Amino acid sequence: MIRNIILLFTLVALTGCATIFTGSTSNVQLRVVDAQTNTLLDNVTCSITDNEGMVYLVNSNPGNVIANKGKGVLRVDCQKPGYVQQNMGISQNINGVTFINVLFWPGFIVDALTGTIHKYPAQATIQMKKEG
Repeated sequence: MIRNIILLFTLVALTGCATIFTGSTSNVQLRVVDAQTNTLLDNVTCSITDNEGMVYLVNSNPGNVIANKGKGVLRVDCQKPGYVQQNMGISQNINGVTFINVLFWPGFIVDALTGTIHKYPAQATIQMKKEG
């Protein structure tokens, strides 16, 4: 009886493969470049906002953001005097580890509820164009 309880507990604990193996956050390296020369820009500040209103600040270029998974498109607002931002968001993708749960559906449900069914890219580039 105890062995069955331990086995059941172990199976339940291993559900949500993406949650266990990849965690609930994504580390995104944000690069801000000149749209014409594709070189990194100095003195850029960016704020990144998820769909729940959580704001992440980036004051270096390149900079890193650790964002919670499953929060939709991350809206990016970068500021640099004399420049206008060209692209505005970082999309999320399907986390491939989630497909391990095809044969064990409770894990898929756990991944969906925790948001780990999605992930953000490891690197995102924002382009800015000189005004005028």
